[in-house]
Amino acid sequence: MNIFETAQLEPVTRIPAPVSGIVGRALIEDKQPILFEDVADAWPWVRKWTFDYIASVAGEVIVSRPSDDGIYRYHQFGRMSFAEFAETLETSKDVYMGLNPIYRDDQSPHAPKELLALAAELTIPDFIDSARLHAAYLWIGPGGNNTLLHFDPWGSLLVVLEGRKRFALFPPDQTSNMYGYSVLDVKSLLQYKVLDSQIVPTDIDQDRYPR
Repeated sequence: MNIFETAQLEPVTRIPAPVSGIVGRALIEDKQPILFEDVADAWPWVRKWTFDYIASVAGEVIVSRPSDDGIYRYHQFGRMSFAEFAETLETSKDVYMGLNPIYRDDQSPHAPKELLALAAELTIPDFIDSARLHAAYLWIGPGGNNTLLHFDPWGSLLVVLEGRKRFALFPPDQTSNMYGYSVLDVKSLLQYKVLDSQIVPTDIDQDRYPR
């Protein structure tokens, strides 16, 4: 059984463009999943940020490799040049570029020098309170890659520049059923796994995780 077979599907609110700041922020504060349709069409950087363009401005980037079960766990990081990453993406496809900050509110400059060109072009939509924006990250995957089940302690806006992404989302009242690692587990704490689930979302062991 995979994670999508466990979910009770519910319709997701769809909001067509344009979205006013007041309406968008009110919807976000409701803490429900929202699909903003065609909003990114108004952002010029979305069309500009092709793979070739990113390659022309990026130097060394953060990458991760899949675990033995094929899941990308973001506590297993490495670094390589973007050129090497691009070559690996075309050949073995066993690499994922994740958690590369374009913007961070807690460091100066706000992004690594390799990605400063992207940071300067980034547009923050009106429905996002820029005063509460903590970070923006760039992710590039080989396609068909799976991310582990995890808990984000903040709200997120995901913009898909190319391809498709499928989500399984669960409300906060299901957190106890996600079998997360304990904050008292020193090993998981050192490996930044305390926000992760022990469940393999592509192949759930129902005997071990009956909830």
